[in-house]
Amino acid sequence: MARIEALTTAFGLQEQTNSLIGTPIRKGISGGQKRRVSVASQLITSPKILFLDEVRTTFSHYRT
Repeated sequence: MARIEALTTAFGLQEQTNSLIGTPIRKGISGGQKRRVSVASQLITSPKILFLDEVRTTFSHYRT
């Protein structure tokens, strides 16, 4: 649980921890938040390598 809490904090997702991701029919979190959840979920297992496509467009608004 500590790893998950650390990742939600690092990715700025604390306020969305009890939110639905959403579907094409039902609105959920924003597109940027969905991308951050996707990356954070891959980091839970501490992979040795992680390939990301278009990292700058995914995180540019969050980090600036």
